[in-house]
Amino acid sequence: MLHVRFTPGRRLAIARPSAPRASAGTAVIDAPAPPRSAPSLSEPPGDSSDASVIYHGSRPRMTIEDWRARGFSDAEAKRRLRTALLSATRVSVVVITRAGVAPLRHYPYHSPDGFEWGYGGSGPADLARCILLDHFGVKPRRRNGFYPPQPEELPVAYQAFKAEVIAKLRRNEPWSLTAEQVSEWVREQR
Repeated sequence: MLHVRFTPGRRLAIARPSAPRASAGTAVIDAPAPPRSAPSLSEPPGDSSDASVIYHGSRPRMTIEDWRARGFSDAEAKRRLRTALLSATRVSVVVITRAGVAPLRHYPYHSPDGFEWGYGGSGPADLARCILLDHFGVKPRRRNGFYPPQPEELPVAYQAFKAEVIAKLRRNEPWSLTAEQVSEWVREQR
């Protein structure tokens, strides 16, 4: 079992605890389930012995640095932090490998504002495409500040991945997809 703890503003902690436990901001990833016909979005992903990759999305609460990055002064950032609704969050999508954790690279085309999930819009389209680009090791070419898709870029339609997987993720809940689940979906498309 792999124990993954996400704490906003801090590094991701990955450990193999002796007893399973979970708390707020924690994902416990069990051994892989038997093969199924489609990726399960309701169960945690598996931990295999190969160099597996996990794509993880969450909405951590915004920090003073997040407000500053949006152009607010220090005083206004602190005020917003004190008075902001609990729903004031930012979108975070990371790639977890045995080598470490890094943000999923955003190659903007549909949504210059970033990733989203849980519906069929532009943010989910960019998320679907960027997960598939990362999965296949493709780096698209930049044109006029954006990264328009090319027909030969991916062996599958990222819009189908958006509709069948990304749009079905619960919008306000953390989620994880393994490289195995992505590969399984790709195999079903061929």
